Amino acid sequence: MGNNRTVKKISLAVQALNLKKMFPESQCFIRSNCLTWEVALTPSALSKTYTIRVKYKLKKPLDIIVIKPKLFVPDGKKLPHTYPGERLCLYYPGINER
Repeated sequence: MGNNRTVKKISLAVQALNLKKMFPESQCFIRSNCLTWEVALTPSALSKTYTIRVKYKLKKPLDIIVIKPKLFVPDGKKLPHTYPGERLCLYYPGINER
């Protein structure tokens, strides 16, 4: 049997409102059909606080950048799981993880 599941698309405006509800201190705006969200997050009680920027266009992968603190790897080695420009790799590209 085929999968007849219908995925309901949520507009960028509704997604921006939901992000602001969950993270009122964050900044969220939409320009040129792209939602940009900036927020300070602390992954755990022992972690630093990181300011991140997430850019999202419908049907496109997320673009996630750590703004501060600057991610550092000693000896000039490449930071693992990143793309150029210190964009984070959070899933395997090409397998439709979204």
